[in-house]
Amino acid sequence: MTCELGFQTSHYVYPDIVIDFSEPQFEDKGLDTLTNPLVVFGVLSDSTADFDRGATFRYYRRIESLREFFVIDQTEPHIERHFRGTGTIWRREEIVGLSAVPTI
Repeated sequence: MTCELGFQTSHYVYPDIVIDFSEPQFEDKGLDTLTNPLVVFGVLSDSTADFDRGATFRYYRRIESLREFFVIDQTEPHIERHFRGTGTIWRREEIVGLSAVPTI
């Protein structure tokens, strides 16, 4: 999945899981850079947690097709669900504990 960053550079991010119910659109004929994801899941690691919650999410918010971004903590039962509200407004829900479920 690619997201344009600035005017002259591109930044690529590699999510752990992507969901897309529409016809996949790719950046080029390589079929490895999806540009129209619907839902993205990222699993945090100690070395990438800050980047995933910050810069990566800023890149994802620029993708018009994206409706939800899940950040999954691999050390404890904690998920951050970011979902698009009206226009450019994004909302956040925390799902904490083994019995918790998202409000979908």
